[in-house]
Amino acid sequence: MSGFYRINKATIVEDAITYIEPRQNIVQSLSYELHEMEATSKEIKPKKEEINLLEMEATPYLFKTDFLHKICGSFVILLKFMTEISNQPSPSQVAEWGMMSMCDTERRLLANALLDISNEWFILLSESCIPLQNFSIVYLYIARSRYSFMGAIDEPGPYRRGRYDGNMAPEINMSDWRKGSQWFEINRELALRIVEDNTYYPKLKEFCKPHKCYVDEHYFQTMLTINTPHLLANRSLTYVDWSRGGAHPTTFGKDDIKEEFFKKILQDQTCLYNNQPSSLCFLFARKFAPNALGPLLDIAPKALGIGKRHSF
Repeated sequence: MSGFYRINKATIVEDAITYIEPRQNIVQSLSYELHEMEATSKEIKPKKEEINLLEMEATPYLFKTDFLHKICGSFVILLKFMTEISNQPSPSQVAEWGMMSMCDTERRLLANALLDISNEWFILLSESCIPLQNFSIVYLYIARSRYSFMGAIDEPGPYRRGRYDGNMAPEINMSDWRKGSQWFEINRELALRIVEDNTYYPKLKEFCKPHKCYVDEHYFQTMLTINTPHLLANRSLTYVDWSRGGAHPTTFGKDDIKEEFFKKILQDQTCLYNNQPSSLCFLFARKFAPNALGPLLDIAPKALGIGKRHSF
């Protein structure tokens, strides 16, 4: 896949943090080079390229890959479950639900993607996500935003502030504690902060464990709120339905794929975009079962404007 560098197997170590640390100086150096280039060069516009958004294999994993990996090196989609996709861009390791190993995986993906100096934006999606907009809208929405998109909410209750452990202080205080969706879009500066962190990681790894605390909902959200709150839009670009309750969001199947369903997601929303009211709030949605793929392909041209050839 484009946007990633392959890592020689001889350089891979089992521990995620040990894997990242040797690359931090390289990443920082590349970041400085990027800033110098930006200061002396003209704005680089994406190449014009025709993309058939429906040229794909019959799997939802490659659907997302074909849709958003041909983006001229300007932003990267980080697919969580890389073992589902051939030609893996980074070494796979076991990631346990709710454990720090999930965040380790995300940090490795970011570390690999940061080695390509042309990558500016980074989006984390799961294998059950779909795009809600065509390429042009997705690109412009992210490129023109003043903020990165990560939810970071401070609310009372057992599943929010109740997950805080006083042993995290003084690095993390109760007033710093945040919760949000793990599905994010961040710029290069925030990606660097996530990869470089060794201040908050030990605290979260030790004191945020299931079933009291789920670290993927708190680690990046809390750390970035402490360090760069002014760079966060404090919301996710990925639509999720929690209305049915339970530990996991609703999974949509083939019977849910109707025009009325997408009207609810696309039209019945309000949010802030660059501090101004907007009805365009989501670029992606989840969770979709594999049996929804066929109906999605059928309805995409009419309901989502996806399915025809687009020129950029």
